[in-house]
Amino acid sequence: MQGLTLELNTLCRNILLKCEQFESYDRLSSFCKGHQELYFLNLQLKKANNLQELYELNLPILIESKHEKYGWIFPIFLLALKQSIFEDDARWVELDDLLKKIKDYSKFSEIEQPKTNIDKHKLFNSILEIDFKDQEKYVTKAIESQRMRRRTVAFLVNAYNYRYGQAIFIERLFRKVPEFKNLRKIQIKLDNITKISDFWEQIAPEFIDSSGSISMSSKEIQQRITDKISICLQSQNIIFIFHVYDRCFPEILTDLILEFWQPIHGINDSD
Repeated sequence: MQGLTLELNTLCRNILLKCEQFESYDRLSSFCKGHQELYFLNLQLKKANNLQELYELNLPILIESKHEKYGWIFPIFLLALKQSIFEDDARWVELDDLLKKIKDYSKFSEIEQPKTNIDKHKLFNSILEIDFKDQEKYVTKAIESQRMRRRTVAFLVNAYNYRYGQAIFIERLFRKVPEFKNLRKIQIKLDNITKISDFWEQIAPEFIDSSGSISMSSKEIQQRITDKISICLQSQNIIFIFHVYDRCFPEILTDLILEFWQPIHGINDSD
């Protein structure tokens, strides 16, 4: 879905800014975390300095996001908002009307889109055949050299921006390296993280039940996550993929190495 009409954009602005979920990044993030269909959005939502900026940065994300299982996410997000409000609230009627118009717009857009008969599976496999032979050789050789030593291996897959094929290269490695067949992929977005506690907050849901972390201190959460990683490594590989699309604050990198990477490295060295 490539954007909305001016009328729908105006409706969205007038209605969504009335919802408390857009009062802060934390409120919007917590709301998405509470819904299985919206949970993945937490890797994409952007922080902002004020309500208007929060809305402007995240509305395109909500509009453009699609999920393999759930489809277009924006109508699902609007439905979740509507269900969080009592029916006697004026916003319930406004959200209901907006949701109907969004669904009608979606159907109209599908009719207008040209029909193609592209086999997505074949297209995906063709993309994976892009020539990464040199890079693949060095990575697999490094993994092989560390296999018998049971050491943790880290790689920087870098390019000018995300359009240069890093994701395709990583997916290709998953297919080529036998150890990657039994793995757990954890994706972490470092954009807009200004302190190490933001990192622990983002990764915590992967290892700790949200209800169990409420009363825990930051140090307790950090230790619990490290312990969970240690347990996971006994039976499977874990791949941490750090996304840095725009910028990553230098002071976070030092803390990340000292508080996250070195303890993990120590886990493997102790085996």
